[in-house]
Amino acid sequence: METYEYNGKVYHEVEARMLWSLGHYDGPMTGIALYNGRPHYAECHQWVGSKKPRYFWLYPLTDEEIRREHLYQEMFRHYYGPHCDYEEDGRTRKIKTSKPNWSPGPLDLTGVRCLDFILRMLLGPFIETSDPWRPSYEEMRRSAGVNRDGFEEREAAGYFAPFRR
Repeated sequence: METYEYNGKVYHEVEARMLWSLGHYDGPMTGIALYNGRPHYAECHQWVGSKKPRYFWLYPLTDEEIRREHLYQEMFRHYYGPHCDYEEDGRTRKIKTSKPNWSPGPLDLTGVRCLDFILRMLLGPFIETSDPWRPSYEEMRRSAGVNRDGFEEREAAGYFAPFRR
């Protein structure tokens, strides 16, 4: 295992595995990882485009933060599917789904989504629908009470490189 010095402190590479990713830019940038039997917030601290594998800093979560992250991920799976979940071998789940919607929410005022939104606003209270309106990622975060700001101010538990081949 390697070590890394950052801000005058030495951190050790640890054994961890990604459970699910949260944010992406040419691959995962944030997620929830399992370390020492507990979920931790994982954040990439390496420049995108680097030839090295991505390294993620692990930040401990409180029991309440873990509960809220699980609630958010349950909503994400329900509305968008399990494609951001990772299997034991570190690979994402492969599923067959309908066309994914990467920009959900009522601010998408184009074509069918605009018409669909207007009809749901007008008729929603009067009709039962089997295809619920998908909330945006921000709406799900607010609903679950998730706050992912300020993790860099916590003491990192270490770092890991889950996608090293």
